[in-house]
Amino acid sequence: AAARYKRSEPFKRLKAEKLVEQMKFGCMQDVLLLDLREKSEYEEFHIQGSVNYPACMMSRSMYQYTPEILEYKNKEGKVMILVDVEEKLSVAVGTNWYEKGFDNFAILTGGILAVARAGEDLIEGQFPTVL
Repeated sequence: AAARYKRSEPFKRLKAEKLVEQMKFGCMQDVLLLDLREKSEYEEFHIQGSVNYPACMMSRSMYQYTPEILEYKNKEGKVMILVDVEEKLSVAVGTNWYEKGFDNFAILTGGILAVARAGEDLIEGQFPTVL
């Protein structure tokens, strides 16, 4: 994934168009899409293939990382993409992960909305018309 750094942020960002392109070409085997919203929001609609990982899990001292996250954390050739609606959760979790030594993750610029604009067929569930 061609992710770039934003000057004031310690983590990389990935444009929705790039993610959509990767998904359409089936190049997702080493990518873990983490949807940081609450379970109920995730169940309403989400990006195909994403895994729900509510941001509130980060505040737990034990078991805050799922087996998938531990399998991907700082592994060569693997990347985790943090996703939410407006990047607020992604930026908070991204900052936290950076401080904890994670180095192979990126934030999805524009979040789910940007993916919906670039590839509506990649959204599962009932996507709201107004957000």
